[in-house]
Amino acid sequence: MKKKYILNFVKADSPIKEAVTKFGGQPVWIEKPEWAVSRSTGKPMRFIAQIRLDEDLFGQTGSKMAYLFVNDETGENGEFISNTYDPNGGENGVIIQPDGSNPKSIELENGPSLQEWKVPEGETRRRAFDCEYAVQKSSLVEEEKPVYAEISDDEEFMPEYENKVGGYPLFLQDEEYPNSRKNNWNLLLQLDSTSVPFELNFGDSGIGYAYLSKDGKTGKFLWQCS
Repeated sequence: MKKKYILNFVKADSPIKEAVTKFGGQPVWIEKPEWAVSRSTGKPMRFIAQIRLDEDLFGQTGSKMAYLFVNDETGENGEFISNTYDPNGGENGVIIQPDGSNPKSIELENGPSLQEWKVPEGETRRRAFDCEYAVQKSSLVEEEKPVYAEISDDEEFMPEYENKVGGYPLFLQDEEYPNSRKNNWNLLLQLDSTSVPFELNFGDSGIGYAYLSKDGKTGKFLWQCS
């Protein structure tokens, strides 16, 4: 079994400037800024979250924080960049500090942030606004590895895709890890795009999975959709 905690999101009243787990706003860097950039455009990707690497979950690796970035811009000719699901495609990035083995980045302190859609007072159409959310974490609990049941006319497997740190990934499609050496990875973060209060483009009702290597020095991200 592995340990996990469940995430509940709380809208921040003011910018969060502590080295804690949070979503949106601007990163709180442990070392000098390392903002992940798109392989195809060279532009800064959108900051999604920072996850504190608690020793109770990930061991004594020396790593303190993971920063998740995902590209949601278009290419130079206006084309949609679709391979943000690929853990090795260069259109998402997980930066580990301190001393991580990180993807391409630039020394940018502030950049594109997580967004939410809302209708401003006095208007009738929704617009996107930068947002920031603190998290309320459940107590650490142990989780058994999920067993996937067959779906039939008489029996339907209805998994619960929790927003969580740690534990085991509950896959929307087939089992998928950053590479074939799946035992080298721990689940860092699982995000259900249908149950968060902010905008995530993980395809059709997608689930995002961030991974942390066993030595705590490398992070990867992928998503699956229905």
